Amino acid sequence: MSTIPAIDPVGAIEAAVAATVDDALRRILVVDDETSIRLALSRFLRTRGFEVEMADSGAAAISALKRQRCALMLCDLRMPGMTGLEVVPHALAVDQDLGIIMLTAVNDATSATEALTKGAFDYLTKPVELPDLEAAVERALARRMRTMERRAVDHLIREEVSLRTLQLEREKGALRELTVSVAETLINAMEAKDVYLRGHSVRVAELGAAIAVELDLPDHVVEQVHTAGRLHDVGKIGIRESVLNKNGPLTAADAFDALTSKRAYRDPMSAVATLDFLQAQAGALLEPRVYEALRVVVTAGAVEGIPRIG
Repeated sequence: MSTIPAIDPVGAIEAAVAATVDDALRRILVVDDETSIRLALSRFLRTRGFEVEMADSGAAAISALKRQRCALMLCDLRMPGMTGLEVVPHALAVDQDLGIIMLTAVNDATSATEALTKGAFDYLTKPVELPDLEAAVERALARRMRTMERRAVDHLIREEVSLRTLQLEREKGALRELTVSVAETLINAMEAKDVYLRGHSVRVAELGAAIAVELDLPDHVVEQVHTAGRLHDVGKIGIRESVLNKNGPLTAADAFDALTSKRAYRDPMSAVATLDFLQAQAGALLEPRVYEALRVVVTAGAVEGIPRIG
């Protein structure tokens, strides 16, 4: 039986994060329609070891993000054309891991809340003190990294659950097949000793499955009925042959095959006589809907080894 290799959680997380962390970690996009502000912010960030790209509008910012990946975007709130608030969702659509810090000359709580709601990490009021800017950038980078790690962990967990579920289903299937195989081997051995039982379990399984299909039961239920029919006589393995061949009353589950099969104490009944007999037992020996399904299946002659009408 094939096995699914175990996943190293720590290694998988590190690999997932490493796959998304490249030189973009130190690249920042500065977006502002005022040239002096763009240049001032860019000069300061470069002195702190960052690679800086600049854009003078929202549209230019989106184009820049599509050309080259950035870790952060410093974006002015009020710009002609596309506003900073409008830029945010478009930018995140390009790169979901992009950290965004909004800049504005107006200390507007409503705009700040809306920016954060749309996905911005932080909100700074101009003129920005350079130490405050540097601190905000470091916070945003750290938050970006945590977000990426969390996404990597979530992906890992989903993948691990999927793999383990698949492995469990395979193991359950293998165990079920082994159990049924062992039981069938014993049943075959038992039926080989008794000419009257030979092939009985197979016929009951096929007939039961056909009735289940006629009743429009789900596929998994049809399979369960077939398996139950194949194994329904497994308890006879430990019973003496003298008891098995003794004349006695019928039980529910395999009445049709029992009545149409030859026994040591009687000859088999015809399919028509058996259906007539069981019709009288509908509501007692058989559930009426099951009887009707049985009648349809037998009349159609769709089950190999089952006596047919006519």
